[in-house]
Amino acid sequence: MLKTDSKFEGIVSACLAGYNCRYNCENKHNPILSFMTKVGKLLPLCPEMTMGLGLPREPIYLTQTAEIAIISRRFLTTTKGKDITSEFLTSLDALYEERLRHLPKLAILKDGSPTCGVNWYNNGKGLSRGRGIFAEFLYIRGFKLIGV
Repeated sequence: MLKTDSKFEGIVSACLAGYNCRYNCENKHNPILSFMTKVGKLLPLCPEMTMGLGLPREPIYLTQTAEIAIISRRFLTTTKGKDITSEFLTSLDALYEERLRHLPKLAILKDGSPTCGVNWYNNGKGLSRGRGIFAEFLYIRGFKLIGV
């Protein structure tokens, strides 16, 4: 899924580009974003897959704001209550250093996701206003975020 070519103009949630990478092995295909990925303009990325969570997987939830989760390295949990925040942030640090640092600072992300949400994230009981943990991670590093 990850290419190293520097022609990318930004990143996109892989599920929006048509990759079956959501917890239930489905996608949220957007034909325009899929096309932009196929012609090499957008780098498709799924932070959960990058972390190695695999498919299918337990849904995860952000049970506190992303800002608090990043500072405390807690509050990103599976449906069974396992906290994966620290491991998730460690994998994002590595991903950023290896692949994202030199890309243009644009991210088109799946809104409502506990990781990629730009305006809303899933807290396990519904949607809360705010960014998901991956979106917050990118925002802190100067990325312009667009929620789809």
